[in-house]
Amino acid sequence: QPRAGEHFTVNVYVRNAGKTSSGAYDLVMRVRDVTRGGTYPIGTFRKTGLRSGEQVVAFTKNDLLVNSGGSHQLVVEIRPFDFADGNASNNAGLLSFHVIE
Repeated sequence: QPRAGEHFTVNVYVRNAGKTSSGAYDLVMRVRDVTRGGTYPIGTFRKTGLRSGEQVVAFTKNDLLVNSGGSHQLVVEIRPFDFADGNASNNAGLLSFHVIE
């Protein structure tokens, strides 16, 4: 549980659950302040494709900072860059967390 105004670490893992290799994709990330209703972008990052079944740490940030306490969500979305994804239903995820005041 992070504290408001203190840095914390985020690791985002991505796995290709498909039966074929993927092409490059954009990893879009943001923090949603559920308590206050704001959304704050972390960034968009271009990543290389993954083999079928491959899992990687697609993003690590050890200095993420949230200034307000309360309920938050880390929202992660994968947007195919140079390929057609046959199953886009699993291309987004979120992690809920509480920031201590």
